[in-house]
Amino acid sequence: MGLIPCGYHRYYYLQDEMLEHSLHEFSEGGTRAEQMYQVEKELFDLYSQPGLHEKPELLSKRGGAYYSDAACECISAIYNNKQLRMTVSTQNNGAISF
Repeated sequence: MGLIPCGYHRYYYLQDEMLEHSLHEFSEGGTRAEQMYQVEKELFDLYSQPGLHEKPELLSKRGGAYYSDAACECISAIYNNKQLRMTVSTQNNGAISF
């Protein structure tokens, strides 16, 4: 295709394989939402421990590992007027007519 596709494109281009993968995961642990509900519950239990001083390994199962890094970098760029070009998703609300 002459481009580097987004990781989510596999759901469009590899439909059969992704469906098989999802059904296999479901058979081993329920839906993704059920699995993440359990992970979040365990994470909140860990976060309630005053002695926790490092990132729990369990956090890596949740996904979205770099969203917080991107959000902090964007906040820092705005606050410190770094003049960085960043790609973000936000509502247009008419600021750009097209």
